[in-house]
Amino acid sequence: MKTLRMVVYLGPVLLLLATAQAESAPPFSLTITTPNAEVKAGAGVGVDITLTNNSDRVATFEYTGSLCDYAAVEVRDSGGSLVPDTAVKSTFDCAHRGATGASGMYRLKPNESKKATIAVSMFSDMSQPGEYFVQVTWKAPKEFDGVLVKSNTIGIAVVP
Repeated sequence: MKTLRMVVYLGPVLLLLATAQAESAPPFSLTITTPNAEVKAGAGVGVDITLTNNSDRVATFEYTGSLCDYAAVEVRDSGGSLVPDTAVKSTFDCAHRGATGASGMYRLKPNESKKATIAVSMFSDMSQPGEYFVQVTWKAPKEFDGVLVKSNTIGIAVVP
């Protein structure tokens, strides 16, 4: 009998908690992987990105190119410091959308994913041997309040 009363009293509370948790789930997820967790110094380092629409709405956003589509592509060394930008990144102009050579609108339906690849070493100096850690941040469209979505962090070893 006590168990039945507990279920009657706690049931609505648990339902409210589950609803609140579902409502606070992020509308998008961003996952990065790398085909090569270890690369030779001087070789290109790339990451594969999967952006998934976890919401119940269609998301529409502009595609401009691998670097400009993301709010940040952070590469840190083993000490946690950001690595320097390359000359390419310092001259790259994301403010002028035509500068990337790619442009268009993209629609992502609920539970649909978009895959892309970023040549990380083109923009961040990973020329020295060592362990590097990469994380990507993406800004959702305005209709999703421009929420920032961070990816997982992956490690990539650059060897001599």
